[in-house]
Amino acid sequence: MCDTLVGLVTSPISSQATKAALVTTYYLVSASDRAAVRFAELGAVPAVVELLVDADNVESARAHALVVPVLVKKMFRVSDMAMDFAVSALWRLCRASGAGAGACRAEALRVGAFQKLLLLLQVGCSGMTKEQGASK
Repeated sequence: MCDTLVGLVTSPISSQATKAALVTTYYLVSASDRAAVRFAELGAVPAVVELLVDADNVESARAHALVVPVLVKKMFRVSDMAMDFAVSALWRLCRASGAGAGACRAEALRVGAFQKLLLLLQVGCSGMTKEQGASK
């Protein structure tokens, strides 16, 4: 089942199928650490990040209610690379101008991004991730 959901994200059939796969993945990952590891092994994190960093999808990503909470929640839970991707995606979503940027920043603060970014800066990470975390 996990591989099918990741397949729907990496090779989208329709936007509705992709959204349904992302929501289902979110609930599975939230409920089980074992499922989170399985999704990470299958490449779900890079697939989601690719969706987010695509310039055409920034506004639609901002409009999706689960984007920021999922990125913040999984920032330290998967791997160092996933952490770098999550910070990069948050940085891209929150730094850009536009109608949704302020709401994106507010949502990130509401779900604890500030505390996690401070911890990230204290604990250590790659140079680029540290720059992006500090520039928020």
